[in-house]
Amino acid sequence: MKAIFEIVILALFFAHPVYPQGDEVDYYENLIIQNTVQTSTYQRPEFCSEFNVRNTDEAPVAIGSYDFVVVGGGLAGSVIAGRLTERPDVSVLVLEAGKRENDYVDIPAMDGFLKNSEYNWGFRTVPQKVACRDQPGFRCDYPRGKIYGGSTGINGLANIRGNWRDYDKWAAMGNKGWSFDDVLPYFKKYENASSLVGIDAEYHGFSGPVTLENYKTPSNITKTFMEAMGLFGYPITDYNAKNLFGINYNQFTQRNGRRLTSAAAYLFPNEDRKNLKVKTECYVTHILMDQRGKRTNGVEFIHNNRKYIVTATKEVIMAAGSIQTPQIMMLSGLGPKEQLDKFSIPVLKNLPVGKNMLDQFYVQRAMNVTTNYTEEKRTIRSDVVQYLQGFGRLTINVGNIEAIGFIEHKRYPVTEINVIPTSAVYAVENKEVRITGGKYAVAQAGGILLHAKSVGQVTLQSADPLDFPLIDPNYLTEEDDMNALVETLDFLVDVYESGPLQKYNTTVVPESTYCKDYEFRSFDYWKCVIQHYGTTIYHPVATCKMGQSHETSVVNDKLLVHGTENLRIVDASVIPSSISGHLMPAVYMVAEKAADIIKHRYRKTKSFDCTTH
Repeated sequence: MKAIFEIVILALFFAHPVYPQGDEVDYYENLIIQNTVQTSTYQRPEFCSEFNVRNTDEAPVAIGSYDFVVVGGGLAGSVIAGRLTERPDVSVLVLEAGKRENDYVDIPAMDGFLKNSEYNWGFRTVPQKVACRDQPGFRCDYPRGKIYGGSTGINGLANIRGNWRDYDKWAAMGNKGWSFDDVLPYFKKYENASSLVGIDAEYHGFSGPVTLENYKTPSNITKTFMEAMGLFGYPITDYNAKNLFGINYNQFTQRNGRRLTSAAAYLFPNEDRKNLKVKTECYVTHILMDQRGKRTNGVEFIHNNRKYIVTATKEVIMAAGSIQTPQIMMLSGLGPKEQLDKFSIPVLKNLPVGKNMLDQFYVQRAMNVTTNYTEEKRTIRSDVVQYLQGFGRLTINVGNIEAIGFIEHKRYPVTEINVIPTSAVYAVENKEVRITGGKYAVAQAGGILLHAKSVGQVTLQSADPLDFPLIDPNYLTEEDDMNALVETLDFLVDVYESGPLQKYNTTVVPESTYCKDYEFRSFDYWKCVIQHYGTTIYHPVATCKMGQSHETSVVNDKLLVHGTENLRIVDASVIPSSISGHLMPAVYMVAEKAADIIKHRYRKTKSFDCTTH
């Protein structure tokens, strides 16, 4: 075990670039201060006010036609557009509501602040029956990326694909071609895992556009936590390979310590392609369907407060994500009849759009651990100097999640644990940016419910496209969901209080605000903690799920909407069941596979045939 750690640590400390110059350091220091302060006063919108149409009586302006119109330039949309335009005879238009990323977005440690910025749609859940108790109105914040690159522009960058059993389950549900053996080549296709340590090369790709990196300067307390996990039967493992159960350093979608969005990986390098057009700040409101609901002719969208239409000669590909793809579908007459009738929307296809929502649930904020472990005091400037050399605290997400583990339960599905060696994070106090907790006197831990039994839904607030959709994850309404999280958090206490970690005098501190009247580590104590401090990790799936029947699913195994000839969905909404990991890798895989499905349908050696799937 010791030898493995020494190899891992040595591998993480590779040569750094040339020491950065003062002007560049000044620029990034000011960038962090100015943008972070701005997020502290940012007011989230209550609806899509920026896309208000000035003249509602004016007819939409037609802007021409493309072979493929991709709705959403997020994760899946970037992949689809990048892959389809590898063929020079195919034209693709991408319509993205957000803006292009900037240097602040590229800093991994700023992801928490980006959720209070124009790069996040600003959604909230409807009031929850059981969860979100410490948030106003019991409504959890529900971040979704409003940026070229989608949620890869604001997420925690963790590349955790799940277990082979997850994907075999998709195939067992009747989705031909989606078993683990079928999809593994597509996981490999997007990856460049050349710099990762401690991995099983058989399960990774090394020439894809998405580079993966470990955090280069992990703390000693994380190393010791990983050693302690071994005492509980959880060895160091490549959780993206065959054996999920165990622990290892986090794998991030980064390049030289900087955030790598899907747009930066798939589209930025190809922006000179004449057959690729990306339009940002374009808000799609409707899919244009024929009267039978069989074929789509294009979409309607708003840009600069004016309505436009664009024609798709081959397909419209919905890639707006698990929340907004269902919204646009329903606004276009494709969805549950009772929902469409409620808002007098003509029903073209009665499909379970927005139903079957599954999400993961995260508890961290109340899991504080006192420790005598300390490291050198940091400043913003010292962090910037390290960042510009590709290492240091700015190169890890705001949660400081250095390691990821997966644990088994006798009665419940697998859950995830996060190792957070420090609570020293960036914060805004009196309009000044500071690093809280100058020395690392407090560590943290987190537990994630991966396979919720509670099922939610996405519905319309109104027939107005500018109104936010209603998001109801229905968190923790199934008893087993609460029980699995209780076991997970209690297990974390055992690990932190185990022998190896006692050299750092680690002690889990009971929560002292909402749950102080409950006995520490009792079921009621943990239930209180989970209800008050748990929140979304924003990994929603299945709102336009893949399946064989139009009564229980929205798309077939080729991702075509049931009963349509040329309307396809390629995003997280088609994923039919939860996975033992994070959402991003699965969506990269789905999009890579979808690109091949589409290329096959329109391959040069075969004449165009709308009925060929």
